[in-house]
Amino acid sequence: MKIGILGTGSIASIMANTITKMNDANITCYAVASRTLSKAQTFANQHHISHAYGSYEDLVKDPNIDLVYIATPHSSHYEDALLCLQYKKAILCEKPFTVNHKQAQHIFQLANEANIFVAEAIWTRYMPSKAILQDLLANEIIGNVHSLQANIGYQLQSVERMNNPMLAGGALLDIGIYPIHFAMMVFGQEASLVSSYAYIQDGVDLMDSITMQWPDGKMAVLHATMMTNTEKDAYIYGEKGYIKIQNINNPEVIYIYTQDHQLVNTIQVPQQISGYEYEVIACHKALSQGQLECKDAPHALTLHVLQFMDNIRKQWNLTYPFE
Repeated sequence: MKIGILGTGSIASIMANTITKMNDANITCYAVASRTLSKAQTFANQHHISHAYGSYEDLVKDPNIDLVYIATPHSSHYEDALLCLQYKKAILCEKPFTVNHKQAQHIFQLANEANIFVAEAIWTRYMPSKAILQDLLANEIIGNVHSLQANIGYQLQSVERMNNPMLAGGALLDIGIYPIHFAMMVFGQEASLVSSYAYIQDGVDLMDSITMQWPDGKMAVLHATMMTNTEKDAYIYGEKGYIKIQNINNPEVIYIYTQDHQLVNTIQVPQQISGYEYEVIACHKALSQGQLECKDAPHALTLHVLQFMDNIRKQWNLTYPFE
């Protein structure tokens, strides 16, 4: 599987390094594209990539590329995905897949009609830590679970795109998506949005509070902020104790406690290159089997979460200028 990368930012760099360190003869980082050839060539030289292109269209025209990894800002994902589909390229697109549900629905419709593989690179859905956690809950290690809390925050106010409503800036799409996915991984996708609040400044949400509830009464309380670095931990509470997940953005350790706060077990997640390798492996497997989506992050899930975030923004009366 020859992979072409659209974009030369930090995420693209992590992916290129990851593919190289996977040391898999069946998976190679074949090409990279930027809006200028000089940037693409510099990136290619740094990561030992054989082909560099000065436009995204030049890359997707390359008949040797099997999968395009879209690592551009999320405000560009829709148009970049459309370009890939125009040239019949399979897609792995960074999260959020698009800015809203409508855009994603259109991409998936076109892809399915043309029998083209498309997947969202929401990395936590592909990691082995997901199965570890779900197995613990299925075995009722802390009894029947009833609630969870999840927190994530980064100091991103100095990042230009995060403050620009024309680029769909704000905390929700960039980092709030992680606790939402986490809550749905634990309790399922049938959640209703109870309430959400945001601190909005100049057309973008700087800090979010989200409460979700499930038909059986389970509840999640989530917090996301771009105003400061926070601990990125989650707690799942049950009748016999609770579980702490260290770093919901890339789980590192899972701690199990009794009701009286006694630590009874510590579970280390498998060592990894960066965490990106799991989504690459999943794409390779799906493509080799002729599938149009990944079972870990199917189209229906991407659409569901985007609709959920659309509904959150409706509560805030927040729309982006281009919507």
